[in-house]
Amino acid sequence: MRIAVNGVGDEEAMFLDITTFGKEAEACSQHLHKGRRIGFDGRLQHRAWTDDDGSKRSKFSGAGHVEFSTTRHVQTRPAHRRQHLCRER
Repeated sequence: MRIAVNGVGDEEAMFLDITTFGKEAEACSQHLHKGRRIGFDGRLQHRAWTDDDGSKRSKFSGAGHVEFSTTRHVQTRPAHRRQHLCRER
């Protein structure tokens, strides 16, 4: 699945490809939808490469556990009060 992590201030959102397994993956497919707030705990990986046409590309991906938040939709918070939803183990 692909999730977005909101940027702080003028930063753009970061998109992560996240992998889960088993019953957790089934729960994600049933209950996640655009705007649903989650927490992710797992290992993140960054890859960078150059396309055949010379364009530089990069991708963040991770595997781990997803925690469903009781808050259904993302709410805007002041930058000094934002919590990072993703963390690296």
